[in-house]
Amino acid sequence: MKKVEPRIYNMTNPGSVTTNQVTEWMLEEEVTDKQFQFFENEEQFMSNPAISPRSNCVLDTTKAEKAGIGMRPVEEAMHESMQKWLS
Repeated sequence: MKKVEPRIYNMTNPGSVTTNQVTEWMLEEEVTDKQFQFFENEEQFMSNPAISPRSNCVLDTTKAEKAGIGMRPVEEAMHESMQKWLS
């Protein structure tokens, strides 16, 4: 077992996904049959009830990976979670 330096590690799966990707996967995995509708662009989104811009963040997993703490890619985790959702 590797000794890990005591400190705070913010854990997240490496990678990033969009809302569109997640809804496409939900349809592919047959988690839902709902048809989702999205704004065409940021300007259209902001012209509606939104009062502040979206925050598109990707968290850095480097610190945990350097400590030998790894997680599987977000895409893999999402697909497995959806498959378990159905069972």
